[in-house]
Amino acid sequence: MPPVTSRRRPSVGAAAVVFLALVGAWLGHTLEYLRVEGGPGVERALLAGVHAYMLPVGVLLAVGAALAGVRCRHAWLVLGRRLDRARAALRGLARGERVAPSTLAPAAEVSAPAGLLAFWLPLGAAQLALYLAQENLEAVLGGAAAPGLGPVTGVHRAAAALQLGVALVLAAGLLAVGRLLRRRVHTIARVERLLRLLWDRLLHGRRSPRGARAWRPAPVERFGHQLWSRPPPALR
Repeated sequence: MPPVTSRRRPSVGAAAVVFLALVGAWLGHTLEYLRVEGGPGVERALLAGVHAYMLPVGVLLAVGAALAGVRCRHAWLVLGRRLDRARAALRGLARGERVAPSTLAPAAEVSAPAGLLAFWLPLGAAQLALYLAQENLEAVLGGAAAPGLGPVTGVHRAAAALQLGVALVLAAGLLAVGRLLRRRVHTIARVERLLRLLWDRLLHGRRSPRGARAWRPAPVERFGHQLWSRPPPALR
């Protein structure tokens, strides 16, 4: 298997936050109008007046979400194929085949509560900012004064909590998908680590035989059995 290195783009996290913030603000905006005005509120939130852009934007966001889902599925399948290759190589190595292993660095593991909190807070703040900017811009385009914090006060006092709730659901969903992918990465890393360990032992585990020790004959072998016989008489 060819060596593959895992590279993570720092911009992916920021792009995910921005996209989910747009999705969450759209959902929160629509749900808030549904909560306050019921069915007619949804129609007004998507089609009427200054809200006429909401339906096309919703379609674009749905397409983007579908593409993100396809990308996640592709990543899952790619990791699955690599896991199958690693397991097949491990079985082949057990049969005596020589297959050079590759290595995959395991993804960094973060506790679920910490990861959720770290992702939910910026996502919720971004959604609230987008929602307030959206409502103020809509008011100005409609010929009214900008309401400032009005969209989260008064009759819309639950809008902020609604946006944060939507952000929590989206963050939990995204982190669940990421956790599944990380688990598969960890599984691949363990299998490939075992494969490399066995490969190294196969190549380097056979230690070269120690050099033969020099033969040191015993006195009997060196001088013969006469060593133990009585010496001849000395000549005078």
